[in-house]
Amino acid sequence: MLILILLLSGCIENNQNKNINSEPKEPYYNPATIIVGKNTNSNFTTIQDAINNASDGNTILVEPGVYQETIKVNKSVNLIGEDLNNTIILSENSTETAEGKIFHEEKTRINILTIVADNCLIKNFTFKTNDKNKIIRGIILDLPNNTIMNCNISGLYNAIEINQYSKNNTICQNIISNNNVGIDATDSNGNLITDNFISNNSQQGVYFYTGSDNNVFSKNIFTNNYQALRIKMSSGNQIYENYFYKNVYGVYFCCSARGNWVYNNTFIQNTKSSAHEDKSLWNHWNADTGPYGNYWDDYDGVDEDGDGIGDTNYIITSSERIDFYPLMNPVDVDYYFKNKITW
Repeated sequence: MLILILLLSGCIENNQNKNINSEPKEPYYNPATIIVGKNTNSNFTTIQDAINNASDGNTILVEPGVYQETIKVNKSVNLIGEDLNNTIILSENSTETAEGKIFHEEKTRINILTIVADNCLIKNFTFKTNDKNKIIRGIILDLPNNTIMNCNISGLYNAIEINQYSKNNTICQNIISNNNVGIDATDSNGNLITDNFISNNSQQGVYFYTGSDNNVFSKNIFTNNYQALRIKMSSGNQIYENYFYKNVYGVYFCCSARGNWVYNNTFIQNTKSSAHEDKSLWNHWNADTGPYGNYWDDYDGVDEDGDGIGDTNYIITSSERIDFYPLMNPVDVDYYFKNKITW
């Protein structure tokens, strides 16, 4: 008997800046559930056939297995894998043998799953490929108000792309690793990126640019990325309670990125710079709601009054901008992936 438990409680986020709505809308769940799998109780054997026959609001439950498909989600459905580690979506033109080897036919660009509807939920899937010679992208968001939750997206060109007509999405509780870029967004506003583990991405863990304003990045763990979080030509973004560990760069502002807020983050052992900001930009390295700065492992000030805040400022050397309230200890946050943190 299949039991479907749909929980979104871990993705609700409280934001200190009340001007940004950081509480995601939950998708509407229809009792009608469509089953995808290989056994006799399944309604369909492919995910795309299930979507083609679904109605808005349906839930599509995908049984464990390897699904070699290019998928277009064009209805407001809840697409749920039954088992994260064993419900695998491979890029098109690839097969996985019993020995776990993957072979590909020639194709230059592949999008594994493209969402062209709003109010969809994608949950509990592993997306992968072993073909480094193709431009293979994981999840493409073309419309607003979608949720990507509890997925493992690894070894791709870009794991998640958010395009210009897509906004107010929630991306939470995912493992995003060993890609070229983890989350890539252009001209996309009002997204919530929270509780993700983002590691070993060769260019950026997260890259938001060209008018990607008023997004929230909170409680993510960034480790071993080249640039953990890069913001370009965008403003009004809130970056707080994240953990930046052993990246080359932590937070990287460039190219007219102005008016963004960075506070209550922990920066440890980032090899080139925990914080980079081009000169003549005007970003804020502490909160506007109180004395909340960031923890910097290379801060050498003292705290003589014992209030947990350094008595001297921390200088962002690339721009000479100032964290007026540097914290003396790493920020105490109940991270979703806290078992992966190295202190």
